Amino acid sequence: MSAVLRGLPAMDAREADLRRIVLRALTGRRVGGAVLAAHVASQPDLRGGWLRFESDAALALDRLDDLACRFEAQDGLAAAALIEHAEPLLRTIEMALGIDLEPDDIADAPPADAPIFTLAAAGLTARLALPLSLTILPAPADFAPELAAKAAVAAKITIAGPRLAPHEAAGLAPGDCLLLGGAPLRASLAAGTIRVAGSFDPRARQFRSHP
Repeated sequence: MSAVLRGLPAMDAREADLRRIVLRALTGRRVGGAVLAAHVASQPDLRGGWLRFESDAALALDRLDDLACRFEAQDGLAAAALIEHAEPLLRTIEMALGIDLEPDDIADAPPADAPIFTLAAAGLTARLALPLSLTILPAPADFAPELAAKAAVAAKITIAGPRLAPHEAAGLAPGDCLLLGGAPLRASLAAGTIRVAGSFDPRARQFRSHP
């Protein structure tokens, strides 16, 4: 087994723990009525436009209220206005992670060796960089049913066959066709330990549960 796993990239245990904590604490949070989803950035981020905080965390905005935006060091007034406009997002991150986001400076790059998380919601995309040395006191997010609507769930539909008299069934052989018609068929749906009785419409390719 060790020979098979040799050569795989190693990850710092602190970074692995940080990834788990941040994704769990931020995903499902609500910002202005929209549900936030957090992902780990897979590529180095060279786009710039970072707002650095006194805690050494950093945030870069790409879209806010469905408009493109970014922090520019050359325009202090615009940066201050953007910080004020992004206040709900900043407060949400603070409450979720138990950290203080006091703006300190505008920079072209995030802190060195800080994992970057992509934050997305309706009309909002941002990047959050968190140094491994930052102390985080996370609070789990509430369940957001909107996110569950996009999750793939493996399910199996079992269709009840027609009732045949013993002498009719005895005449069937491998390869015989049995026409079931186009009417809805009695069926059941199973997903994990959940089982639901209903009917399957072969024409519409839909399963309908029965009360």
